[in-house]
Amino acid sequence: MRLKLFRSSYFPVWFVLAVRLFHLSLVRSWFVPDEYWQSLEVAHNLVFGYGYITWEWIEGIRSYIYVAFVSLQYALLKLLNLDCVQLVIFIPRLIQTLMSVLADVYLICWVALMSSRQVAILASIFTLTSACWSYCATRTLINTVEANLTCFALYFYPWPHVKRRHGENNIWIIMPTMSSKDFYPEGPFLSPEYGTIQTMPTSPNKIYDDDTMMMILILFFSHLHRNITTRFLTCEPNLSVPSSNYQDEADVFYSNPQYWLDAHYKQNQSLPTGSSSHNFTVLPSTVVSFDVLVPSIEWWLRNNGFVLEAELFHTLLRVESRIGNNVMVYSRSELAT
Repeated sequence: MRLKLFRSSYFPVWFVLAVRLFHLSLVRSWFVPDEYWQSLEVAHNLVFGYGYITWEWIEGIRSYIYVAFVSLQYALLKLLNLDCVQLVIFIPRLIQTLMSVLADVYLICWVALMSSRQVAILASIFTLTSACWSYCATRTLINTVEANLTCFALYFYPWPHVKRRHGENNIWIIMPTMSSKDFYPEGPFLSPEYGTIQTMPTSPNKIYDDDTMMMILILFFSHLHRNITTRFLTCEPNLSVPSSNYQDEADVFYSNPQYWLDAHYKQNQSLPTGSSSHNFTVLPSTVVSFDVLVPSIEWWLRNNGFVLEAELFHTLLRVESRIGNNVMVYSRSELAT
C-alpha cells in the first residue's frame, strides 16, 4: 500500500494544514519551561551569541540534535538579514507546526494500514480535536518532536502483516529514549498562561541596549532578541556538596524578597546564604514580577523610584502559589514614559 499524502480521498491534507495553522494562530501562551530553555534559548545563543544556558547544558546532559535544527532556522534568518524579533519568534513555531501536520498525516495513514478507512477517519477526528495535542503540536518542545517521530516510526515500521511496495519497508526511524522526566501532565483541561509571553514583545519597545532588567519570573532572549543586562531567578539543583538544607535561588528569594533585593542592589552588604555571588550595585531600569509578589516588594519598588508601567493578564487559574493572575511591569520613574 503506497502512502497517499496528497491525493487521498479519505484524508484531506489541506484541511489538516488549515486546522494546525489555526491552532498556531491561537496558541500564544506559556506552557512549560523546556519549550524555551531546552531549545530556543540554546539555539539563539549558538547563532546570535547570547541566550541563557541552563545547568543541563553546562553539565552536558542534553542532546543538541533538536537545538541544531532550530539553529539552522535562526542562521538562515540571520544570513538573509530577516532576524527581526517577530520572525525569530514565529519561524520555529511555524516549522514545528508543519512537522506536526506531516506527523498527523503519517499517523492517519498508519491507522488506515492497520485497520480500515472508517477507522482512519475516526482517528483523524480524534487527532484534530484533541485539546492537549492542539495545545502542544505547535510548540517547540522536544516532547512534541518525539511525538512527531513516533508517528513517522509507526508508519514506516515493517509490520509483518502489512504488504508494501518494494522499498517502502526499508525505512526505520530510531526513536530517542524518553525517561519519566520527559513527560508532563496532560489531560482535557489546560490552564493557558499568557502574561510572561506578552511581556517579551512589549519590553523591546521600552528598553535600550544599555538598560538592565530584573525579572522575578522568566526571560527569553529568543523572544526579546536584544542583548541587554538581565537578572532573573534560577532554580538550579545542588550540583556541589550534597546537603539536605539546600535551597535554590528562587527559594532563597521567596523566603525574604525584601532582604534579597536589598542585598543584591546595595554595595558592601552580605548576600543571603545560597544566593548568587553577583552583587549588582546599579538598579535595573525595569522590574517584572507577578502580582502576588508585589505586596512583599512594594516598599522596595517605591523607595527606589519604580512606577507601574503595565499590567498584563497572565492566567485565570493559579496552579502555583508563586504564579499570579497578572504580570506587573515596573520602570524607574525617571525612565518611565
